[in-house]
Amino acid sequence: MRASWLIMAFFSTNWGLANEEPGIQLDGRLDEALWEQATVYSHFVLTDPDTGAAAPYSTEARVLMRKEGIYLGFINSQPMNERVRVYSRKDEVPTADFNRVVIDFNGNGTSAYEFTASLGEGYSDGVYTQGNQFNSEWDGIWHFAVAEDKKHWSSEIFLPWSIAVYVIDPDAPVRNIGLSLGRVQKLRSEESSYPAMHWSEAGFINQLAKLEVTTQPEPEQLTVIPQVANHYDAEQQQWEHNIGMDFLYRPTSDQLLMATVNPDFGAVDSDELISNFSPVETLLAENRTFFTENHRLFDIKDNDEHFVLINTRRIGTLTNRNGELSGGLNFAGKYLNLGSSFDQGVLIAEDKDAGSSAGKRFYVGRTQWHSTFGELGWLGSLTDDSAQDRKAQLHAIDYHHYVDDLKLSANFMTTKIESQYHNKRGEGAFLSAEYALSDDANISSNLLWLKPDFDINDLGYMERNNIKQWRLASDVSFYDVTPQIREIFYEFSIERQQSFQSESLAVNYAFASLFSYQDTSLLELSLDVKTSGLDDLISFGHGSVHLPQQNEFYLEYIHPFGKGSEWSLVWGYLQEGLEHWAHSLEASVRHSWQDAFTVELSALALQSPDWLIGEGDGLLGHYERQFREIDLSLLWYIQPQHEMILRLQWNGLQANALSAFDTQNQSLVASNEPLESFAESDVSFQLKYQYQLAPLSFLTIAYTRQGAFFQLDDPLPNFSQQWEEAFRSVEESNVSLKLTYAL
Repeated sequence: MRASWLIMAFFSTNWGLANEEPGIQLDGRLDEALWEQATVYSHFVLTDPDTGAAAPYSTEARVLMRKEGIYLGFINSQPMNERVRVYSRKDEVPTADFNRVVIDFNGNGTSAYEFTASLGEGYSDGVYTQGNQFNSEWDGIWHFAVAEDKKHWSSEIFLPWSIAVYVIDPDAPVRNIGLSLGRVQKLRSEESSYPAMHWSEAGFINQLAKLEVTTQPEPEQLTVIPQVANHYDAEQQQWEHNIGMDFLYRPTSDQLLMATVNPDFGAVDSDELISNFSPVETLLAENRTFFTENHRLFDIKDNDEHFVLINTRRIGTLTNRNGELSGGLNFAGKYLNLGSSFDQGVLIAEDKDAGSSAGKRFYVGRTQWHSTFGELGWLGSLTDDSAQDRKAQLHAIDYHHYVDDLKLSANFMTTKIESQYHNKRGEGAFLSAEYALSDDANISSNLLWLKPDFDINDLGYMERNNIKQWRLASDVSFYDVTPQIREIFYEFSIERQQSFQSESLAVNYAFASLFSYQDTSLLELSLDVKTSGLDDLISFGHGSVHLPQQNEFYLEYIHPFGKGSEWSLVWGYLQEGLEHWAHSLEASVRHSWQDAFTVELSALALQSPDWLIGEGDGLLGHYERQFREIDLSLLWYIQPQHEMILRLQWNGLQANALSAFDTQNQSLVASNEPLESFAESDVSFQLKYQYQLAPLSFLTIAYTRQGAFFQLDDPLPNFSQQWEEAFRSVEESNVSLKLTYAL
């Protein structure tokens, strides 16, 4: 028998309830008499590959409603030699066999929550919105246990009613919730589901099975969670201490108030190490629990994240004209009130002051109306940056509608910026339609329209403005093609763009094919073509320039070996300059020992004789470059509630200057400006131990070290020297000790 407690920072329930009722024991075995009263589901069919055929091994799921929450149990028939038990971290795609549960607590298709429990004791959760848009950054508190015998392995899952915010009519004796049940077999790379719909299909959460609920949730709840953190800066040789507090108040099932005062996020996972020389900002994932919790009402973005209206990574960082400084967070609060037809939400936050610069203040309001005609919402935000005498406003209207196999979405947005330098207004819109031609084929189209003065970057994210973009995409799958190939997937897209100055930008074509073999190995081929045409971004705002066609071809092969292990190779043949071709090769391996220790290693090498980038001042630099990248991670599942994670990332760049160009009349013209060769290297290391003391309570110890190195002109250091210099040139080296305990 295996059992796990699941921890998250802001939800609370009485975690002893699983054992308070006689006959209910969460041990993974489903041998209590009360399970005989559960609703039973056994008609599981294959949804990946999406053939609809009967699953090769039987699955029986049971759902039991109790006053404290929902119990779900799975009995999975499977031979011993086909079971995979490798442990995986929270919210990573499980490497082991696992069961999946998706529940729409409101029963109206506006959102649904996913919970997965694996045979390797790993788990994950997340939230679906807008039909099938999944976000794994949501976390909830719930419990699971797994067990196995010679013929089956089984799982038990307990979801307290307090895990989500939802509407209940106190006068209605019965209400409906949505339900989807699934099972993934890793060695066979197959998923079977009830009902017969894969989670990736458009309108997924609108077509869940209906389940009647007669129980009522527990009364109001108040949780106070103090936290104490200590950080030792090895470079400055000084300690920093912090005491903070989190609050959660749930007066009714449809209301939630969350607050955090003087929080400390020093023990969160390090960001991905990114080398970005393009004019497009990298969108970083949010890894702070307060901002990921119950964020779905404020999570408005397009399908490909060209824009995100509320990017909470802007909060807690002070930005001024001299660059970006870590400012920290004074407090943040969030309030949700869901109704049968209207949902409302408020988010407020205040940054800490940095020296004489006052911290920013953020205000967000949200309301959404939902009915059989779809979902219609409004979002407004205000960012007040008094240090820069700048205020940024956003107003947005969004609409989503689902009709059988058709999904329609629309966003209309307006922004207003008031600052000491200028006042400006901008408008934007996004329209999208997705249609399932059949079970195996889909087509979609969208239009993005952002005017030059449209600007949401004070609290949101956008790749760019000044764009009219139209995209058409289609995909189709073929199953059981040959005795060796079980599925072939093809995808094609075309993207046409124009600026508001009537400049027709380069057209983008993309084609990809994915071959899934019976031995579960994968082969993917992709071709991206950017036609010759205007590029209005590469000069960093100094005018458009005509560039020749650029092509990218990638070939990737993934081959599993053993249980929970695989290796892969990715070969690239691409153009990133004016004419010549670059080569890249990335090799990766993931291997697990004793199901509790996993190592992942990837190495990338790129050789390019022709690299063209903007220098930021209107000058374009032409280089010959070499790039290397290494990413190593180790995960050790010491014992239940104890895990250790090590992550090492490094990259190095050598760029040998060839020539410089100015842009004149949308053409490249040789420049007399000097262009220097340069080398750049970054390294990031983190060792993190986490002990889950109890629900909502954990001890975290982490050591983080980051370094960076940059050098201009010849002779450039080799990659071994870059590694040494980056590791010696420490930008951050600290030890964090954090204790959080729920009272």
